[in-house]
Amino acid sequence: MVFTVSAKGLSKSFGRKQVLDKLDFEVGKGVTGLLGPNGAGKTTLLRCLATALRPDHGHITAFGLDASDRSQRTELRRRLGYLPQDPGLYGHFTVARMVGYIAILKEITGRRQREEEVGRVLAEVDLTEHASTKVKKLSGGMRQRLGIAAALVGDPDFLILDEPTVGLDPVQRMRFRELVSALGESKVVLLSTHQTEDIAAVCGRVLVFSAGKIVFDGDTGGLGPTVEHGYLRLLA
Repeated sequence: MVFTVSAKGLSKSFGRKQVLDKLDFEVGKGVTGLLGPNGAGKTTLLRCLATALRPDHGHITAFGLDASDRSQRTELRRRLGYLPQDPGLYGHFTVARMVGYIAILKEITGRRQREEEVGRVLAEVDLTEHASTKVKKLSGGMRQRLGIAAALVGDPDFLILDEPTVGLDPVQRMRFRELVSALGESKVVLLSTHQTEDIAAVCGRVLVFSAGKIVFDGDTGGLGPTVEHGYLRLLA
C-alpha cells in the first residue's frame, strides 16, 4: 500500500496574489510540522490537501489516489480528517450530536457503531463529561478540543490539523502532544501551528513556509537561530 501524500507543482492565486508557488513535496507516516508567518500560504495548502480548495495548477495524490479525479477524491475524503482554523461547529447541537453528525458524514450509519465512535473520540480529547453540553456553552478551549475530536472520527489515515492547540491550556496541550505523537506512529499527520514548542515536541520533520514557497525542509535540529528574515526563534 502506498502510504504517502504528495504535491507536485502546486500553485494557487487569489487575484494577483500568488499564495502557493509551484510547491513540490512528499510526506509519509509520522508528524510533519508547518511553520511560517501569517500569509505564508499554510492554510491555503492545507485546504488544498483536504480537497476543500482546488489548486490552480499542480497535482495532489494521497495513498495512490488522485485528488483531481472525482471518484478517487471521494475515496480520499473517507481516509482523511481535517481540523480547519474555524471548524464551523453548530452552537445549538450538543457535543455528542455534533460529533455524531460528523460520523454520519463519514458514512458511519449504524447507530451503535456511531455511538461507540462518538464515545471513543470524545474520550481522546477529554470531553466525555460534556457530551450533553450545547456547543454554544463551551469555552474556547473546549470548542477546539471538539474540533479535534471531529477530525479523529473514522480513524483517518491522513490527519490535517490547522492551529490545533489554539485556546488549549498547558495540561490539554500536553495531552494533545501525546495523542498526536501516538497517531503519528501509524498515520500521516500534517500539523500547522505558530507554537514552535509543539513542533519541537512532536514533529520529526518540519516544513518552513515563506511567500508560498518551502524555504526549509528537515528536522527541527536543522533550524538555525532565525529563519527567513528572523521570524522564527530558535527551537529548543
